[in-house]
Amino acid sequence: MNRTTKAFLAVTAFVHAVSVAWVRRDARGRETDASPWDLLTALTGVFGLVGYLRSRR
Repeated sequence: MNRTTKAFLAVTAFVHAVSVAWVRRDARGRETDASPWDLLTALTGVFGLVGYLRSRR
């Protein structure tokens, strides 16, 4: 694996982790069950985050 690929994977993993943490924190602040959104965001990344943002009240 070359350096560019490793950097891309590292940035992607970081963005996924930050997205999951933000979704969990926001859902708990809104008193919503965060578990399904955590899983969806962790598995799909930006698509799960967009889905969560669209489902908020």
